Amino acid sequence: MLVGRHKRAFGETVGEATYGGGRARQRAGDPRDPASVEAAAAMAYEASSPFPMSRYAA
Repeated sequence: MLVGRHKRAFGETVGEATYGGGRARQRAGDPRDPASVEAAAAMAYEASSPFPMSRYAA
């Protein structure tokens, strides 16, 4: 999970990780902003959880 103010900057890194068989996600946000950090953590959990909550959302 890559988080930073400029999502475009992580494109190459995410591409390399996925090309090599790995998984990577990126999210634009300010790491100094608690709401942004919480959103990134939720996204990371959702991406790595065997039981993503979005599957069960109404």
